[in-house]
Amino acid sequence: MITVSLSQDTLASKGACKEGLALFDTIKAMADAERLKLKKPRRRGIVLRWSRLHYLWLATAYPGFSSWLIERGHEPSLGLDGANLDGANLDGANLDGANLDGANLDGANLDGANLDGARALSLPDGWERDETGTVRRVRAKKTAEVRA
Repeated sequence: MITVSLSQDTLASKGACKEGLALFDTIKAMADAERLKLKKPRRRGIVLRWSRLHYLWLATAYPGFSSWLIERGHEPSLGLDGANLDGANLDGANLDGANLDGANLDGANLDGANLDGARALSLPDGWERDETGTVRRVRAKKTAEVRA
């Protein structure tokens, strides 16, 4: 497991957005409350044990902030090689550069997901990637009936 350390000062000095800073403050408040229950002092920042679940949650719930953290090296990029994402809701997720080699995406909601740069990804039937890397469901094309 990877450990991620963040502080409000670091995020603010690097230009984090208001939503990202608010999310940090919420998580920090929860971490502080847990530390106080254990009679431990508050920390300046937060230290998280980072997993695939953390990555997926942040990428789907806060895709812009997740991308910003990855681009600045505050959040590790994630390898989802071999992951079973069958039925996962990845609507709007930014998985740019994710390693999805062998991942099962059958039944996943990929609508609006950014998979530009995702490695070894073949999309399930019924999905296509546009020129920006965004994934959309393929709409059935109407065919004109030909009469002889």
